[in-house]
Amino acid sequence: MANLALVKSASSSRDKELPLDDPAEAGSTVFIPLETTVEKLKHIVYNKKGSVTFIRAPVAAGKTTLAKHLAIHHSDEFVLAEVDRREEDIRNNIIDAICSSLGKERSSTLTFKNSLKELAKANKTLILDEAHLIFAHSELIEDLFKLPQHWVGIPKPKVLLFSAAATTKDKDGNSCVTPSQISKKYMWYPPIPDGGQITEDLRSAEVYLTPESVDFFMKICSGHRGIFMGAMNWVQDCQCEEGVAEESTWDIHESVARVRQSFEASRKEGNGGWNMGLRKYLKMSRAVHVNGKFSELSNIPEAFTEVLFGGSKSKKELRGQDRELTVNGFLVPERSGADNEFVLYDWEDSTKLYGVANSLMAEYYGDILPSEVGCERQLTGGDPRSAADMVVRALPFMSFATVVDNPIPRKDGKLNTPLSQSSDELPFEDDYNDAFARILRDELHYTVSTPKGTTRGKTDFVVTYADNKTCALESIMTSVQDQTGHDKHAERFRKPKLTNYSDATLKALITIGSKRNKVKERVASTEGMKGLEIIGLVVSAAHDCYEMYVRLDSLEQEILGPFLVICDRVAKSFQKSENGVYRITGAQQLSPSKKRGHDMSID
Repeated sequence: MANLALVKSASSSRDKELPLDDPAEAGSTVFIPLETTVEKLKHIVYNKKGSVTFIRAPVAAGKTTLAKHLAIHHSDEFVLAEVDRREEDIRNNIIDAICSSLGKERSSTLTFKNSLKELAKANKTLILDEAHLIFAHSELIEDLFKLPQHWVGIPKPKVLLFSAAATTKDKDGNSCVTPSQISKKYMWYPPIPDGGQITEDLRSAEVYLTPESVDFFMKICSGHRGIFMGAMNWVQDCQCEEGVAEESTWDIHESVARVRQSFEASRKEGNGGWNMGLRKYLKMSRAVHVNGKFSELSNIPEAFTEVLFGGSKSKKELRGQDRELTVNGFLVPERSGADNEFVLYDWEDSTKLYGVANSLMAEYYGDILPSEVGCERQLTGGDPRSAADMVVRALPFMSFATVVDNPIPRKDGKLNTPLSQSSDELPFEDDYNDAFARILRDELHYTVSTPKGTTRGKTDFVVTYADNKTCALESIMTSVQDQTGHDKHAERFRKPKLTNYSDATLKALITIGSKRNKVKERVASTEGMKGLEIIGLVVSAAHDCYEMYVRLDSLEQEILGPFLVICDRVAKSFQKSENGVYRITGAQQLSPSKKRGHDMSID
C-alpha cells in the first residue's frame, strides 16, 4: 500500500501496527470495521439474481482486506483461493482451497468440476482476488460459471470476484473483457467509519487522536482508507519525535493546526510541496503516487494527462489504455452517485466514463506534471451563462483538504476548529468562501474581489469576467442559519443601494450542507427575486463530491437536480443541452500545444 522507505521500525511497546504495506488484519493492525459492509455484500451474493458477483474498487481501497476478512472471519460461508497467471495453477489453488475449507484431504482423482460441486453442496462461496487475471482463460471461465447438465438438484457454485480492473490480456496480447456470464457487477465505495470506532486501535499503534480528529483526517484523505493510513503514519512519526504520550492526545484544534502548518510549509516549497510534511506521507500511498514503472513521470500514458486536465473519458477516447490505467490505479469508472456503498455498474457500456481515482491523486499529479512533462489545462467553457455555471467551475477543486487549508487564528493565537458549529460537521462558511475565491482567482484566472467595509454591500465574493460583467455570490451554511436567515441573505440582492449585490450580472445565494432533505428545503423555501439563483450544495461524507440543486430564477419553484460534481480538479460547466435538459459538462481540456510531441515549454 505504500513505499516503506520512511517507515520506522516498530516500537516495542506497540500492540498493533499501521497496515501500510500488507492488508489490514483485525487484532494485529489498525483495522477499520467491516461487518456492516459484509452484511451488505452477503445480501448481494445470496439474494440478488446470479451466481457470480464481481466487485470493483480503486487501488488500495481495501479489496484484499475485505476478501481475507470474509475468508477468515466468515469461513463457514466463504473460501479464498489465490489467483496466479497460469490456468493450471489457478485450478489447483481453487481445488486446494476448497478441500482445506471442507476439512478434506485432496485425492488424486478429485477433478476441478467435482471440487466446485462439493463447494456448491456445502453452500459456500469461492472468493478470487485480482480476479481480472482469470478472464484470459476461456475454459476456466466456462468451468467456473456454467452449471453441468448432469448436476441434478445442485445449485451453481457461488463465486465472488474482486479487482480494480475489468479486463486483462491473454498470452498472445489479446484483450479479454469481463465475461458476459457475470451480471452482478458492482463498484464498491467504502464508507467513512466513525472516528470512535478506530480510536482504540490507533492508540495501540501509538497514534493518539480524539474521535473528532480521526474524522478530520479521514476527510483530509477524501475517505480513502489506504491514504488515511499514510496520514496516520505522519501523525505517528510526529508524536514519536516529540515524545507524545496518551495524555497528550491531539484534539481537533491541535490536529487542524498541525495540518495547516504542514500545508503552509509545503506551499513554500513549490510544486505543491509533496516532498515534505503530511503531503509526503500521503504521496507514499500508491493511491496517490503510482509506483513501479510509472514512478518515472515520463512513462505515464498521455491518456491519463488528458483525463487529469480535461475530465473523464470513454473507453474509445482512452484509445485502449483503460486496462493499464485502471489496473495501475490511475483511473476508475466515474462515480454516478454519492450515497450507496455498493453500486450496480455496467462498465462494459461504451458510454461509461473513466475519471481520476481520487481527489488527492488529481491534486498531486496536477501539481507536478505541468513542470515535469510540460502539460497544462485550458478552459473551454466560454463565459458563464449563469451563476450556477460559475460555481461548478470551482467546485471540482474544493476537496476537504483545499477548503480547510485556510488558517483563521483567534486573538490568543490559536486556531479555530475547522468545523462550523452545526450538526453538518462541515467547515465554516468563510472557509468555503475563501476556497471559492482562491480557486476562481489562482486556478481559473478570474478577477475576484471580496468587498469589506463598504456601503455598497459586503458580498462574500464578486467575480469579474468578460467586459466587466460581474457574478455576485453569497454563501450560507444550511444548518447554521434557519429559514429566516436564508431569506435575509437573499433580501440583500433586492436592495438597490447594495450595488455589489443588485447590479451584478449574475447573482446567487449558495446554501451548503450535508443533509440532502434540509438543503433541498432551503432551496425550495428561500424567498428570492427575478434573476437570483438559489443553489444548494450537498457535501458527501468524504467531502469528495457535491450534489447540486438549482432554482435558476428564485421566483420560479422548479428545482433542477441533482447534479453530481466530483472533486477531480477539472472545471465544469452547467448548461442547457439542445434537447432542453440541463447537465454538467467539462469546461477544461489538456492544452493542445502542450501535448507530448508538441511544444513542451511552460509559459
